[in-house]
Amino acid sequence: MQSVYDDLVNKGVIVPAQEVPPPTVPMDYSWARELGLIRKPASFMTSICDERGQELIYAGMPITEVFKEEMGIGGVLGLLCFQRRFGGALDAAAKMFSKAFDSGIIPMEFVNKKKEGKLIMGIGHRVKSINNPDMRVQILKDDVKQHFPATPLLDYALEVGKITTSKKPNLILNVDGFIGVAFVDMLRNCGSFTREEADEYIDIGALNGIFVLGRSMGFIGHYLDQKRLKQGLYRHPWDDISYVLLEHMSV
Repeated sequence: MQSVYDDLVNKGVIVPAQEVPPPTVPMDYSWARELGLIRKPASFMTSICDERGQELIYAGMPITEVFKEEMGIGGVLGLLCFQRRFGGALDAAAKMFSKAFDSGIIPMEFVNKKKEGKLIMGIGHRVKSINNPDMRVQILKDDVKQHFPATPLLDYALEVGKITTSKKPNLILNVDGFIGVAFVDMLRNCGSFTREEADEYIDIGALNGIFVLGRSMGFIGHYLDQKRLKQGLYRHPWDDISYVLLEHMSV
């Protein structure tokens, strides 16, 4: 059979087909991930805690060492510090708008000054816009206008919002900005604080406390809801989290 085939090839009756290498079978996803060749894009990033190993690690320090060194609340807070990514929008908006208003800068001038590249804190939203308004802001606005003695800073911020939305529809006065300026109006005009006291509360970051309070209520609500629904503790998939913790550190 081989000799007949070779004879036919030599006569040109048969033209041998080109040898094609077999397709490569892709590496298994789990195995490739274990080898560190691929990674799944992470939805979350954490730089303060890692619960993947035998014990919890906070900022590079195992929880057993936290107990051994008797670090106390202050030390634990130091490990879990959120730094600049912790809230801040309410506080920054209150300070930025207050400074501009107290300086006598008109809204248009305030907006133009921010063309230097700095963001106007409390302005802008990824989803909501002048065509798709945030109903939380509208509800708060109705309540504040009804119950607050005066709202000069809020009125100023709303004028700024009119200017910014004329440039881009989503540059609205967002809910953080609204709460920030309304809080300043409340402190300054409720009659319970002097102007110096009101300014001091803003300077020391009282609004960040409001930020923490709201999220604390949310945590409590989620916990009670899970218990009510008899759900187990939710664990987010590790491969969806990017861990960027520091190495072991001393506090």
